Amino acid sequence: MNKSKLTVVLPAAGYGTRMGSPLAKEMLINPKTGKKFIQFSLEQAKLIGADVVLILRKEKHELKIWVTEFCEQNDIFLRV
Repeated sequence: MNKSKLTVVLPAAGYGTRMGSPLAKEMLINPKTGKKFIQFSLEQAKLIGADVVLILRKEKHELKIWVTEFCEQNDIFLRV
């Protein structure tokens, strides 16, 4: 039997207009976990041994930098 590697796709290209915050919604802190929404998703991907594909708009440069650094520090394979 051939097992495939899991891949988690994180769509983060929206404008977040419904969130009422100038920050990207992925960078907001979830009050239940105390972590950024995107951080929680990345940690869950690592727990299941998945690679991560992040879908962004070019305007989300800060988010791209943060996610790239987080993935490098936590040994998560990332494709942007």
